[in-house]
Amino acid sequence: MLKLQGRTAVVTGANGATVAGETIVRGVENRRPRILVGADTKRVAIIERLMPVTYWNFLGRRFKK
Repeated sequence: MLKLQGRTAVVTGANGATVAGETIVRGVENRRPRILVGADTKRVAIIERLMPVTYWNFLGRRFKK
């Protein structure tokens, strides 16, 4: 079960795929333009918004390691 407490999701008795599915379904139902699933996706989205022109260079350096 996925319970939302503020901006934090508390997962009880569910695996990652179940939580991802619930997040996607909830986003589609609410007609969200972007549905971000997972902490890594949220980090990349933040970097993309902070550095819209140069974020590919930043990510390229991070993934080469």
